[in-house]
Amino acid sequence: MKKELSIRISGEAGQGVDTTAFTLIHILKKAGFNFFLHMDYMSRIRGGDNFMQIRVSEQPVRSFRNTTDLLVAFNTQSASIHAPQVKREGVIVCDKGQDKTFSDKRIFDVPLSKLAIGVAGALLFQNVVALGVASCLSGIPAPTGEAVIKDFFSG
Repeated sequence: MKKELSIRISGEAGQGVDTTAFTLIHILKKAGFNFFLHMDYMSRIRGGDNFMQIRVSEQPVRSFRNTTDLLVAFNTQSASIHAPQVKREGVIVCDKGQDKTFSDKRIFDVPLSKLAIGVAGALLFQNVVALGVASCLSGIPAPTGEAVIKDFFSG
């Protein structure tokens, strides 16, 4: 991982933005990093855009940054909304699916929903797929992420 990283997770209300962010925080903590979480005021209306931003560092952090290195968007609408805050050299993880209208050279098109259904049998698990991608792109060792995910979702 870089010396410092800013990660934004975004999606519609009900898509698991908060679960993904809180699980990622546990993964980062287990990996020995410091973090600061900025929580957007959540939309209570299903379909409204929500986001959480995590600033992670080897050193203590006390605030968030307005820009982000890694955007994990559960839909192209959220990717489009938050793309302006992604650094020029940043990455946008997005499941473009059938929506080919959103275009950005920083997109890393990951079929989150297809993988969730194909591997785990339900769309509900797209946030777990997103956690794996975000952890990998952040440089977190796979065993650390796996252990936290198993613990977090097992009970």
